[in-house]
Amino acid sequence: MVTLKDKTLILAPYHQSDHWLLLVINVCSRIVYVFDPIKCDRNIELKPAVNMAFRSYMNQQGQRAKSLFNFKHVKCAQQPGDFECGYYVMKYMHELCTKYFTFTSLDEVHIN
Repeated sequence: MVTLKDKTLILAPYHQSDHWLLLVINVCSRIVYVFDPIKCDRNIELKPAVNMAFRSYMNQQGQRAKSLFNFKHVKCAQQPGDFECGYYVMKYMHELCTKYFTFTSLDEVHIN
């Protein structure tokens, strides 16, 4: 993470329980935006690892992590069937890199 400190957003495709979703990490604002092509109340199993990595990063910088990451689900295009999640995650990444690359907050982003 030290080499990424000048970046605003980190795109992290994530595979959990036979399903792909996209985590977009904003280290400065301590927000992880969750783009999930199947809308459901999914428990993100990676939350503890993300928070532990952030605490380790802050410790390396000689700082103390004041708070943990807030995970926000983003309204995004939904897959029509059972097997398109990987395609949709790639679509989200493409749109974020081509249309929203200047955004620092994804609260108002709607990917169709």
